[in-house]
Amino acid sequence: YYGDALISIESEYMIGMVVADCYPCVIVDHQTKTFALIHCGWKSLVQNIIQLTIGQMKLLNENSSMHDFSAWIGPGISARKYLHTPPVLQQLLPKWELFIKPLQTGEYSIDLASYIQKELIQAGIAKDEVISENTCTFTEKDTFFSFTRAKKENDEDGRFFVTVWPTNGQQSYDNL
Repeated sequence: YYGDALISIESEYMIGMVVADCYPCVIVDHQTKTFALIHCGWKSLVQNIIQLTIGQMKLLNENSSMHDFSAWIGPGISARKYLHTPPVLQQLLPKWELFIKPLQTGEYSIDLASYIQKELIQAGIAKDEVISENTCTFTEKDTFFSFTRAKKENDEDGRFFVTVWPTNGQQSYDNL
């Protein structure tokens, strides 16, 4: 399957997707064993991918309760390195206001990780159940591929693969 979100009710199966600078986000309903993997880039976030995914998870199982949900935000490009020149589409959306900062260079810094965390908490996941890697794909060159870094340095294209397999309780990321 292809898409920005995958949901599974089958805990014996692994799901995965490729990412570069966008954040992978895993959401788990521990009671129903439903889990999701979301590709959180600016386009999918503007389209409310987190709320839509959680809504679908709850539709799949009527016994879902937000008290049983937790989330993991994987590595992605930090606000310090995610810089854009105007116009920045998200500036038009009030809920993005706190996450876009103008810089003296004329560029804008966009804090996707903090935005994702806010969206998860607003969707009903307890703050202490949201875990963030706080790892920047741009600055961690030996560990992660970064699309932005590769473009800037005229480097090869690539991605890393994120998998979720809830039976072993681990998330992993490997460069492709």
